[in-house]
Amino acid sequence: MTLNSPKPTTRLTLAADEPTSRSGRKRKTPLSLSEKKKELARDAKNKAEMESTSDFEGDTSFLDESLLCLGSDDEFEDERLLDEAFLKKCGRRVMEVYNNVAKEYYDRIKKEEGPNFTKIVKKLPLRRYHTYDDSTPNELCLEPDDLSEFITHFKITDCRNMNAQRCGVRFLPALELRPRTAYWVHTECNIRADEEHRLSHIPFVSEDHDDKQFCAELRKLYDEGIHGADRGCDKYINDYIMFNMLEVLKADWEDRPNSEKVMDHIFYAIFKLFPNKLSHRQLVTARGDLEERFAPGRTPSKSTQELRSRSDQNFHSVNVLCCERCYQYDCVLHGIRQEANRMNTRKNL
Repeated sequence: MTLNSPKPTTRLTLAADEPTSRSGRKRKTPLSLSEKKKELARDAKNKAEMESTSDFEGDTSFLDESLLCLGSDDEFEDERLLDEAFLKKCGRRVMEVYNNVAKEYYDRIKKEEGPNFTKIVKKLPLRRYHTYDDSTPNELCLEPDDLSEFITHFKITDCRNMNAQRCGVRFLPALELRPRTAYWVHTECNIRADEEHRLSHIPFVSEDHDDKQFCAELRKLYDEGIHGADRGCDKYINDYIMFNMLEVLKADWEDRPNSEKVMDHIFYAIFKLFPNKLSHRQLVTARGDLEERFAPGRTPSKSTQELRSRSDQNFHSVNVLCCERCYQYDCVLHGIRQEANRMNTRKNL
């Protein structure tokens, strides 16, 4: 007598709140009219945000070249945690804000400082180092020399003492040799000189080493990069433009819950677009100094107050500066957290 085993039944793991049909498939829940309107409004809002961040004046071809492709070997641990797609989006937003701030900056210079510059230039004395207009030659007044003592003619005679050739002679007066002089001419315009594209402090290496490979390895030793090695977007930026640009960018993202993560992406995007200004680590603490220079009457923000309070506590606390394990100030081997844990355990005991 043979028995047939029942066929194994397949089970579907579904959530308890998801409605299912008799066949076990997920059934779509009907949406009300108000929910449909909310979903459409949400999609339209997301689409508008994407278009606003992607469309801006200027060429976007340099963004892919300026922003590093994340995940490569020459990056640091904090840079690998960044999102590449969101980083490019932040780069587009940074360039959009930069174009607006730079335009306002140049318009302000033309409006406020342009008339003053023209007045100062008009007051300068007219300097002419070359008389191009006066082309009349100057007459040389030389006194004639007494040539009676000198020979006036040369004669060439043959063997029979006959004049074969006769020519006149005129002697020139002897002049004293003058020393060589160097003339320095004032220039009223900037002269473009050749830039030095090579590092002057590179040590001597043998011929079997490749210079390009050695320079690539040398760049990895500097965490913040080498000044002038990367051009970025190749646009001019100063402290005033940087301050106003950070104000606009932080106003967009500072009140949101994930503002710290977003600002890390923005700081890194600014560093890659303007690598010769400030690093992405220096931009975090540079806002307080920029506020003191360009907005002295404003109260500092919460982030700057927290950074200053932390630095003040660290520099005015003996427990933090002095290491209890090696009894030295500014210890490099043992961190601050270990000392804090030891202090807490002693208090508990």
